[in-house]
Amino acid sequence: MLRKVEDGTPTWLPIPQIDSEKEAARLLRKSANSTGKDDKNKGSLPIDKILKERGYIEITLHRLRAGYLCVDVQIEGKKLFLAVDTAAPSTHLDSQRVNHLSLKWQHWNQEEGKEKAGPKRAGDYCEITKLEIGRLTLGNLLIGSHDLSDINKPLKFYLDPPIDGVLGSDILTKLNTIIDYSTFKLYVCSKDSRENGNSRR
Repeated sequence: MLRKVEDGTPTWLPIPQIDSEKEAARLLRKSANSTGKDDKNKGSLPIDKILKERGYIEITLHRLRAGYLCVDVQIEGKKLFLAVDTAAPSTHLDSQRVNHLSLKWQHWNQEEGKEKAGPKRAGDYCEITKLEIGRLTLGNLLIGSHDLSDINKPLKFYLDPPIDGVLGSDILTKLNTIIDYSTFKLYVCSKDSRENGNSRR
């Protein structure tokens, strides 16, 4: 078969002669098997296996029809459904939707100059003693209150479940967090275990 190489010079390339459909099918199978073996021998590992070997915990993300990515967490031992928002500086809950948790909400007054850090805006906040995500537990967290009815109302039209709050970057940065959008998986690892080189299986 006559072909031109990169510099434009014509050259003859040998190709096998195929005399029958049976022989063509055999060569096609051989080519496919060869390509598959090459892929397996590349030495690459799936990202989930690499992260698990490094101590990360895999958590399933729920992609709503409206487009939100959500995750199941437990706060004070109760299951909640939170939207993951890496752009949100603080985690917040809809106080009406989590009324069953009996959280002690306090009003944030900037004029009082509270030394205790909290959401940097006027509104309510509470202290969470236990937040569980995957097998990891965080405690002593200040969580803000935000009315999510403007988000939950449109979710009904998509037949999506309502969300109880938003998981923001304040929590995500307390952990080593990786989001795999191709598989909708959230990988989290405590910073202590990564710094100490410990691996959880």
